[in-house]
Amino acid sequence: MKILHVVPFFAAKFGGSVTVPYELSKKLAKRKHDVTIITTDFGFDQQYADMIRSEGVQVIPFPCIANLGLYLYSPSIKMWLKKNLKGFDIIHLHNYRSYQNSVVWKYAMKFHIPYIISPHASTPRIGEKKILKWIYDVISGYRLIRDASHIIAGSQEEKPYDIQMGARDEQVSIIYPGMDLDKYRSIPEKGLFKKKWGIDGKIILYLGRINNQKGIDFCIQAFADLVGKYDNLFFVIAGPDDGEKVHLEKLITAHKIEQNVIFTGFLEENEKLSAYVDADVFILTPIYMGGVGLTPLEAILCGTPVIVNDACGEVIKIAKCGYIVKTGDVNDLLKKMNCALENHEYNNKLVENGKRFIMENLIWEPIIQRVEILYEKCQQ
Repeated sequence: MKILHVVPFFAAKFGGSVTVPYELSKKLAKRKHDVTIITTDFGFDQQYADMIRSEGVQVIPFPCIANLGLYLYSPSIKMWLKKNLKGFDIIHLHNYRSYQNSVVWKYAMKFHIPYIISPHASTPRIGEKKILKWIYDVISGYRLIRDASHIIAGSQEEKPYDIQMGARDEQVSIIYPGMDLDKYRSIPEKGLFKKKWGIDGKIILYLGRINNQKGIDFCIQAFADLVGKYDNLFFVIAGPDDGEKVHLEKLITAHKIEQNVIFTGFLEENEKLSAYVDADVFILTPIYMGGVGLTPLEAILCGTPVIVNDACGEVIKIAKCGYIVKTGDVNDLLKKMNCALENHEYNNKLVENGKRFIMENLIWEPIIQRVEILYEKCQQ
């Protein structure tokens, strides 16, 4: 098959909505499909693109000439679509509200090319820019959902939100994202991350984008109450700033825990693995996620126990492989942090449960086969 993936931005720092199509494209190319990714040059990671190009995937970034809250205006994409789209068998759109999806929808309908959407939990109108999201839905979004041959929800929790946007029940399939197990077969030795950052103590780790939907402020509140109980306890916040760091720094200062919190910025792959390995606990408590959080699963593959909330804990709950807290409940989080730092034997059991579930359910091969079957059905 000749497959086109549409991703608004292309760099690992943007998280699962990029890493999932990256891995999917790579695996499809290995199965002898002709795969192309079109994107924009906003935050474009040349090295990241070159890595997947070496796997046989074509990556084409179009100039972004305006950015309205990550709505990336790249009009030169139109000429390419007019010239090339007819040659593709299937289109796979990633994310939901994007200029690229709106334009590709127009030409897909014109040339009768079926398309699939993976919203990556972006359909709900929550958080910031609710009015802008509503405007997009009225102008383009509802039609984008309606005309899709199929929609891939990343979790049971995500599917109802896709249906609220107009998707039919039979139009939506739930396919969990896959995990690339190869990079966890030889993880960094313990102690490298702590040595680099001068940490002599226990680590609670958050890794991901630093924005106001990730619930990091909630973690800081619980962490502040825990600091006095442990000598040399650190909260490491790893990831690129997405506009929330200044607010978090003020909160940290207010709690007088500046010496116990470390911001690392974005971590490259090997250093990210080192952070997982050296962490005593990994934590993820977003206000909303809808999909499956990949970072807790990565932490588990590095042998680290995880705490998640009920906004992102679907797989963790099913696999019985981590601590789950109620969203917004600081006391519950404080209790679970304390448990995770103390109960090493129980932690080992949770981690083993997680590793077993990942290896039985989240390896890429059967996931790729399901996606291939879906692509073929959409062309019939």
